Amino acid sequence: MLRLLPLSLVLICTVCAAEPAIVSLSAAGKSLASAPLPEGWSAVPAGEKTVIIPAQKRPHIQVWSVAAADVATAEAGIGALIVSEVTEFAPATRTDLTVAGHPARQLSGTGVEADDGDPGSAEVTIFAIGNQVFVLVSHGEGSGVADRHAEVLGLLGKLVAR
Repeated sequence: MLRLLPLSLVLICTVCAAEPAIVSLSAAGKSLASAPLPEGWSAVPAGEKTVIIPAQKRPHIQVWSVAAADVATAEAGIGALIVSEVTEFAPATRTDLTVAGHPARQLSGTGVEADDGDPGSAEVTIFAIGNQVFVLVSHGEGSGVADRHAEVLGLLGKLVAR
């Protein structure tokens, strides 16, 4: 019996380690939605934003709630909403999506990274959970945004409202 104890502890720890990290989206201190993250990803609350960190550490991904009546209103003012992450955002494509069962919009284009002034690309996804509008910004230099596009869409597809 004692010989089985170390083996069972290893099995329990292996099962625990297999649990995916979760991202939780909140507004006014209330959790409104959550989703499992892809393997190796993590999420860190950072003030009003949640920073989502891909296993490859790129692109930069942040999501936060915004004071907008709906997705269309947020889209109209998107440049001002994301200025802390991307300036001079120029959307080139606009794609309609469904996030947590509600209409959403994704804008893809170019801009300037707010932290260092380097040119980059960005995908901005605007969606609502109930009456709360959220903005997810995936941005960076090089191919990071394109490389993680499918994983970010997969993450959005797994969001479940609480």
